[in-house]
Amino acid sequence: MDIKETAVDLNSNRMAESFSDFQKDFKLDGPTSHTILNTSGFSVYDVNQIRIQNKQLKLDLQAEQETVAQLRKRLNAAEKQKLEVTSQCNKEIASLENQLAKQRALETIVFHIPLS
Repeated sequence: MDIKETAVDLNSNRMAESFSDFQKDFKLDGPTSHTILNTSGFSVYDVNQIRIQNKQLKLDLQAEQETVAQLRKRLNAAEKQKLEVTSQCNKEIASLENQLAKQRALETIVFHIPLS
């Protein structure tokens, strides 16, 4: 065996020992048969739970946005209807005020005619 082969063999042994130490330090804390830790320190189970919660929150947000959109449509329709009714009432009031003014003008003319 030459020096290169010995160095590679030593590195392989160190990697195997490191992996063995890693496996010894492994803790079973989730519903899975093993827990794999990523670089952030969260287990795969934790990450999956967070993903599920994230997906649910997105669905809830989408449902709320749809509800808000529907309520906005209803509010806009109600405001439009109110505007139309107000406009119609204003036209009717203007017409009645015009008729009243004409009536008063006629009464003034009728009552001020001399009877001679």
